[in-house]
Amino acid sequence: MLTIQSDIKKLAEQEFNRVVEELKELGIVSNLDTTILAIYADAYANYVKITEQLKNEPLTIEYTNKAGATNIIENPLVKTQMKYIDVIMKCSTKLGLSVSDRLKLVVPKQEEKVDEFAEEFGDI
Repeated sequence: MLTIQSDIKKLAEQEFNRVVEELKELGIVSNLDTTILAIYADAYANYVKITEQLKNEPLTIEYTNKAGATNIIENPLVKTQMKYIDVIMKCSTKLGLSVSDRLKLVVPKQEEKVDEFAEEFGDI
């Protein structure tokens, strides 16, 4: 169970490095992506932490308001978990982490240098 902040930091670093390696293999990562990768990795690590906590807690809890009425409400950790999921999904889209997201990315192709002389005269 992840409870210590250093464990969360370590998990975020591992996820960051994992995603960077995957994106390198696809040729769709650059230094300009580091901030969004860091945000993604941090959200991922915190999502894992919240999910671990929720395994040991009920999804709903009793809440007594100022008037003294007791109501059943959603565990606040569920809302926090959903916020991290939202950040993960937004970053994933920007980084092209799913096949459908990668298809939407425009990756500039490197122009081939055309040797006009060779094109004109061929192999002389």
